[in-house]
Amino acid sequence: MLKTLAAEIARHPFSAQSERGFIQTEVRAKSIAGRFVQRVTGEQVFRDAFGGAVKMPFVTFESTSFRLSSVAPQIELLDAPRSARRMFQFLGELGSMSLAVDVIDVDPVAWIEALVPTFGAATVRELGCRDLTISPSLAADMTFTGSGDVLASSRKFLGSKFQSVKFARAEFANGNRPLEIQFHATASIKTFTEVSPGALNSIRDALRTLV
Repeated sequence: MLKTLAAEIARHPFSAQSERGFIQTEVRAKSIAGRFVQRVTGEQVFRDAFGGAVKMPFVTFESTSFRLSSVAPQIELLDAPRSARRMFQFLGELGSMSLAVDVIDVDPVAWIEALVPTFGAATVRELGCRDLTISPSLAADMTFTGSGDVLASSRKFLGSKFQSVKFARAEFANGNRPLEIQFHATASIKTFTEVSPGALNSIRDALRTLV
């Protein structure tokens, strides 16, 4: 499927005259990366000094950066807008393919632990849990934060409910260049420090061991 998608993406480049299309930034044997760009037009209404309505057309461009791979995770979105539906609809239309997207569910703490051999010791600064049962009719979300590592204390406090971890923010020693990354159960990350392409590949490799 990757070769088919790559060929279709190359046949639908975005240009100044396009309503939507792709800008390829990287093509490799097992992955392709780029941006999907959608032109969005409309009208804004302003009031002039006399209270009259003044209509002004506007044009904006919605961009979704992506990476498609032949191995898991097969679809990655980078700094995606709230909804990437248009991109997935367009990908499905290319070549009249049937495209199904499954969301990965992973353990954020296991993801962090899988990266310790690569990035060094990890200090979990923040950890969030979801749908903790307080009573038969009450569930709550809970966040643990601290100046030091909160992993051991949160695990002890939650006991068997520790499996409901929603996210965990960790700082890796990484030699003399600390990395601070927040890992989510939805197989997504948020970075607080600069992460090199090599480090991103290590994060992908660790994710593959969990899915």
